[in-house]
Amino acid sequence: MLLNLLSSMSDQPLAERMPEGLMLMALGMGVVFTALIVIWLVLEVVGAIFARRDAKKKQNPRPQELITAPAVPAAPKLDDRELIAVLTAAISAHTNKPAFSFRVVKFQERI
Repeated sequence: MLLNLLSSMSDQPLAERMPEGLMLMALGMGVVFTALIVIWLVLEVVGAIFARRDAKKKQNPRPQELITAPAVPAAPKLDDRELIAVLTAAISAHTNKPAFSFRVVKFQERI
């Protein structure tokens, strides 16, 4: 059918080809829309299955043993000037510019 449609379209004027083109467009859009609906339904079913499984886990929680991590000694606190010097050297090495070509205006430590 599609080959017949394409072969017959070449010798017809645009006004006669328009309805067939619109039908072909509607068919393509319908196929895509149907595929999207099927994907949506599959996702809904899978979501419902996992929601039920999670609800069962919440109803019957297993007692878990508490595992404590071994104490790790804290790293020695660096002086801010030393830290700024280390960061400046790293930036200088990364950018291949001398360290005196820029200066640190503000340094804020995030936790």
